[in-house]
Amino acid sequence: MAAAASLLLAVFGWQVLRRVLVTKTIPAELVGVWETNAPAYADRALEFTRSSVIFRTGADALSVNRIRRVHRTDRGGYIDYRVEYLNREEVETISFMYVPPPRELIRLDHQLFVWRKQRR
Repeated sequence: MAAAASLLLAVFGWQVLRRVLVTKTIPAELVGVWETNAPAYADRALEFTRSSVIFRTGADALSVNRIRRVHRTDRGGYIDYRVEYLNREEVETISFMYVPPPRELIRLDHQLFVWRKQRR
């Protein structure tokens, strides 16, 4: 009986781990420059590298922030991400929904419009 309970607990634990993943690097599908058609953000971009998030806030203005932790939750047709980064040694967070290809877009939690990855 104890062996069966242990096995069930292990399977349940694996299912939870498979759905919620915490790492210290940005996944490959997010790496790149993301832009939006929203007029207020015409000169802005969001860029992910494997170890940083970069906010481009104008022609020559950008903020490079080191990744601290990446939380990934699989929701079936999309993935929720919460990225913790260091901004001048203060921990800040950006949260968004990622929709994989063929639509491939992200929508930040506090915005109604979407961002799409630049094609090279």
